[in-house]
Amino acid sequence: MTVRLAEPIDATASPSWCRRLVADLDAADARAIAVAEGITVAQLIWRPSPGVWSVGQCLEHLSIANEVYVEPMVESLGVAPSGPVDEILLGRL
Repeated sequence: MTVRLAEPIDATASPSWCRRLVADLDAADARAIAVAEGITVAQLIWRPSPGVWSVGQCLEHLSIANEVYVEPMVESLGVAPSGPVDEILLGRL
């Protein structure tokens, strides 16, 4: 899924966390495309065992999750900040 801002982000004016986030999302898209481009439909739907997701299901999950998260992020980048954010550290729950 590709979402575009109405106005492009000035990379030089964006904080480092914003540039890193955009780069990480772009890299994830490129990896997913690389996985999907070289496989057949049979490989896309194959499951290693019952109850385990296929490659296609994993890619669909990523696409749906991106639709949930990316749109609000894009919307928030299109408005004036409510306060300063120097750094956002990524982590796992």
